[in-house]
Amino acid sequence: MISTPNFENSRPSALSQSPAIETALDVALLVMENGGSTFRTNQTFQAMLGELHQEGVNAQWQLNSVTVFIQRDSQMATLMRPIRAGGVNLSRASAAWALARQVRTGDIVPADIPAEIQRIKALPLPYRPSVMVAIAAITAASFAQMIGGDGGSFVLAAVAGALGQFVRLNLQARHFTSATVTLLSALLSALVGSLGLRVGLSQVVPATLMGSVGYMMPGLVLANGFADLLSQRHLSVGLERIANAAFVFLLLTLGIAIADALVP
Repeated sequence: MISTPNFENSRPSALSQSPAIETALDVALLVMENGGSTFRTNQTFQAMLGELHQEGVNAQWQLNSVTVFIQRDSQMATLMRPIRAGGVNLSRASAAWALARQVRTGDIVPADIPAEIQRIKALPLPYRPSVMVAIAAITAASFAQMIGGDGGSFVLAAVAGALGQFVRLNLQARHFTSATVTLLSALLSALVGSLGLRVGLSQVVPATLMGSVGYMMPGLVLANGFADLLSQRHLSVGLERIANAAFVFLLLTLGIAIADALVP
C-alpha cells in the first residue's frame, strides 16, 4: 500500500518561522529590491540555504512578492514576503551577493549575518545627487547625438536631462509613485526641448525631443527582464519586467506628446 504524506497534520507555523530561512530571504531580497535580476536573487537565496543547511525549500518570485515553499517529510508550509520597490542601488545588490559567497566559503559565520545585512541596508547610493544630475545630462545629450541631433539638440537635451533628473530625484524623495515621477519628469524635459525648438536653437525635432528624455530609458529593467526570460526559470517575472519597461516608454511618449501640444 502506498502511503501519502499527511499534510493535514502539518505544523506550518513552526516550519515557516525558521530563522535560517528568514535570514536567507533577507539577503536575497537585498538583491531583488536594489535592481538585481530574479536569476541572481534566486542564486543568492539558494546559496544561503545550502550553507545554513536548509533543504526542501523553494521560492516562487514575483515583482511584488515572494512565496517560499517549505517541506519537511510529511509537513509543508508556505512563507510569503512582500518585495518593496527600493529603487536601484547596485552597490547593495552586489554586496548581498558577495555576502552569500562569503557565507558559502566560510569567511562569515552565521551569527554575523544579521549585522552584515544591516550594514548592507545602510549603504548609500554610490553617487551624490549632483553627480546623478550630471550623468543624466550627459546621457540625454549623447542620446540626442546618436539619433542624428545637431549642436543645438546636444545642448537642449543636456539641459532637459539635468532639470528632469533634478525633479525626478526630488519627487522620488517625496515618495511619489514611479508612474507619476516618470511622467512629470518626462513632461518637464520635453517642455525644455520643445521651447528650445520653438526659439530656433535646433532644427532637428525628433532627436531633440527624444534625446531630452533619453536619460530615463529603462535599460536595466529591460536587461533584467531578458535575463529572467533567458534563464527559463523566471518567465513570468521576465515578462512583467518587460511590460513595465514598455509602460515607461509609453509614459515618455505621452510626456513628449503633451509638451509638443503645449508648445506649438
